[in-house]
Amino acid sequence: MPQIYVNPEKLKAFSQELKNFISFIESIGVMTNSQLYLLRESWRDEQYDRFKEQFDKTMKLLQSFSETALKESLFLEKKAKDLEDYMKHKSF
Repeated sequence: MPQIYVNPEKLKAFSQELKNFISFIESIGVMTNSQLYLLRESWRDEQYDRFKEQFDKTMKLLQSFSETALKESLFLEKKAKDLEDYMKHKSF
Protein backbone atom coordinates (compact mmCIF):
# COMPACT_ATOMS: atom_id res chain seq x y z
CA MET A 1 0.00 0.00 0.00
CA PRO A 2 1.47 3.40 -0.98
CA GLN A 3 2.31 5.84 1.76
CA ILE A 4 2.62 9.60 1.69
CA TYR A 5 5.78 11.05 3.18
CA VAL A 6 5.03 14.67 2.34
CA ASN A 7 3.08 17.20 4.31
CA PRO A 8 0.97 19.25 1.84
CA GLU A 9 0.95 22.26 4.17
CA LYS A 10 4.73 22.28 4.25
CA LEU A 11 4.83 22.04 0.45
CA LYS A 12 2.52 25.05 0.17
CA ALA A 13 4.52 26.98 2.77
CA PHE A 14 7.79 26.31 0.94
CA SER A 15 6.18 27.25 -2.36
CA GLN A 16 5.13 30.59 -0.88
CA GLU A 17 8.60 31.19 0.57
CA LEU A 18 10.09 30.45 -2.83
CA LYS A 19 7.76 32.98 -4.45
CA ASN A 20 8.69 35.55 -1.80
CA PHE A 21 12.38 34.92 -2.47
CA ILE A 22 11.86 35.31 -6.22
CA SER A 23 10.04 38.58 -5.67
CA PHE A 24 12.78 39.81 -3.34
CA ILE A 25 15.67 39.08 -5.69
CA GLU A 26 13.80 40.59 -8.63
CA SER A 27 13.00 43.82 -6.76
CA ILE A 28 16.53 44.14 -5.37
CA GLY A 29 17.92 43.49 -8.84
CA VAL A 30 15.83 46.28 -10.35
CA MET A 31 16.80 48.72 -7.59
CA THR A 32 20.49 47.82 -7.81
CA ASN A 33 20.48 48.11 -11.59
CA SER A 34 18.94 51.57 -11.31
CA GLN A 35 21.56 52.65 -8.80
CA LEU A 36 24.32 51.23 -10.96
CA TYR A 37 22.99 53.14 -13.94
CA LEU A 38 23.04 56.38 -11.93
CA LEU A 39 26.55 55.64 -10.70
CA ARG A 40 27.70 55.55 -14.32
CA GLU A 41 27.64 59.36 -14.23
CA SER A 42 30.50 59.46 -11.74
CA TRP A 43 32.23 56.10 -12.30
CA ARG A 44 33.64 56.35 -15.79
CA ASP A 45 36.37 53.82 -16.29
CA GLU A 46 36.98 50.30 -17.51
CA GLN A 47 36.35 48.84 -14.07
CA TYR A 48 32.75 50.09 -14.23
CA ASP A 49 32.32 48.43 -17.62
CA ARG A 50 33.74 45.14 -16.31
CA PHE A 51 31.57 45.30 -13.22
CA LYS A 52 28.45 46.15 -15.25
CA GLU A 53 29.13 43.25 -17.60
CA GLN A 54 29.49 40.85 -14.65
CA PHE A 55 26.39 42.32 -13.01
CA ASP A 56 24.35 41.81 -16.18
CA LYS A 57 25.53 38.19 -16.47
CA THR A 58 24.60 37.57 -12.84
CA MET A 59 21.19 39.14 -13.33
CA LYS A 60 20.56 36.85 -16.30
CA LEU A 61 21.45 33.84 -14.14
CA LEU A 62 19.11 35.07 -11.43
CA GLN A 63 16.35 35.57 -13.98
CA SER A 64 16.84 32.01 -15.20
CA PHE A 65 16.74 30.77 -11.62
CA SER A 66 13.57 32.80 -10.95
CA GLU A 67 11.82 31.26 -13.94
CA THR A 68 12.80 27.75 -12.86
CA ALA A 69 11.89 28.40 -9.23
CA LEU A 70 8.48 29.76 -10.21
CA LYS A 71 7.75 26.64 -12.26
CA GLU A 72 8.79 24.48 -9.31
CA SER A 73 6.67 26.56 -6.96
CA LEU A 74 3.60 26.05 -9.13
CA PHE A 75 4.38 22.34 -9.35
CA LEU A 76 4.63 22.10 -5.55
CA GLU A 77 1.30 23.88 -5.13
CA LYS A 78 -0.38 21.48 -7.54
CA LYS A 79 1.24 18.50 -5.83
CA ALA A 80 0.05 19.77 -2.44
CA LYS A 81 -3.50 20.14 -3.75
CA ASP A 82 -3.41 16.67 -5.29
CA LEU A 83 -2.16 15.22 -2.00
CA GLU A 84 -4.86 17.02 -0.03
CA ASP A 85 -7.52 15.68 -2.39
CA TYR A 86 -6.06 12.19 -2.11
CA MET A 87 -5.93 12.38 1.68
CA LYS A 88 -9.60 13.47 1.84
CA HIS A 89 -10.60 10.25 0.15
CA LYS A 90 -8.38 7.95 2.20
CA SER A 91 -8.49 7.36 5.92
CA PHE A 92 -5.12 7.80 7.61
